[in-house]
Amino acid sequence: MKLSSVENNKNRYIPAKANNKNSKKNVNFTGLDGALDVCVKFWQTVDHFGRAGQFTVEDMCGTNFPRSYKGLMAGKKYTGKYNWPAFFQEAIREFMTGPTMTFFPMIALAVSKSKFGPSANTKVVNTKNLSYLMTGIKGGTEEEVKKAFFSKVADDMLKSTLDSAADNKERMGSAKKELAGALSKCSDALDTLTDTKFFARTKPKENLKQAQKEVADLFSNIIKERKADFSDTNFKTVKFSIDNSSKGALDIGTYTDAITAYIHDFTKANKTSENLIDTSLNTIKTFSNKWISKRLFVMFWMIVVTGMLMRNIPKLYTKASGKINPNASGVYSEAEKRGKKSAQNEQPKNEGVTNDK
Repeated sequence: MKLSSVENNKNRYIPAKANNKNSKKNVNFTGLDGALDVCVKFWQTVDHFGRAGQFTVEDMCGTNFPRSYKGLMAGKKYTGKYNWPAFFQEAIREFMTGPTMTFFPMIALAVSKSKFGPSANTKVVNTKNLSYLMTGIKGGTEEEVKKAFFSKVADDMLKSTLDSAADNKERMGSAKKELAGALSKCSDALDTLTDTKFFARTKPKENLKQAQKEVADLFSNIIKERKADFSDTNFKTVKFSIDNSSKGALDIGTYTDAITAYIHDFTKANKTSENLIDTSLNTIKTFSNKWISKRLFVMFWMIVVTGMLMRNIPKLYTKASGKINPNASGVYSEAEKRGKKSAQNEQPKNEGVTNDK
């Protein structure tokens, strides 16, 4: 193919500062860079605090402050005064409802994990699936059982997620070994965190997050390198065996949490007097049923207690604002004034009427 040079034709060239009609339509966005940077950094900070932080900020900006302000201004155009009872009603309701729904379940879950173990936050399906994978593992020391468990879990993750027929055994073996090692590091980080006092957990938490990130990144890279078909593929979603015939799928971060929480609580609950881990079928079934029951109890407790707290919020803001709706008090007062004024205006007309027969 022949390439033609492009010449600078002065007759076709339009200077940037040419005085033409279209030049006024050019918009310079340079001045918005600072504001955009601030906005991006703000939401990145919010995102750092997870769903609870995101919900809280959105709730504050979207409802709490606007509704409190509307309550303060309710009826002001009629009375000329700020409506403080309406302000307190709106503020108490909005600032208590969102945090109660968001933070109390988190507090209840944290207490449950501290009392029952990390697997109190493990989904029922994962308790079943990990108990299924634990079946058949030979008992032994904690280190031996964990090593065998992580190897089996990693193998199941890869075989369930990948098209194993497209991979040779050598490549699959190396990937399984890497993934099992990453899960082991994550488990060690969780053990360190649970053994650390509450007010000294900042560094252990960071180490656990880093270990979890390494598992997610490694798993994503393995999928990218080894999967034959990428259609309908999410590199952060892992598939796993629930039993002999069914499989499940979950975000890799959530599944990593479940794996490390399960093995932490299993080894702690089933350690014999000889410091060996009992992995018999009966022990696995008992542990699974016990932890599923605890999970259901935690969910029930969170829902019931949160509902009880929510039920009492109207009593608080009603007590603070009075029985009459303060948002409508200004309207009621104005309507009453207009009614009296109308009655006074009609009074002279009634007095001038005579009864002539």
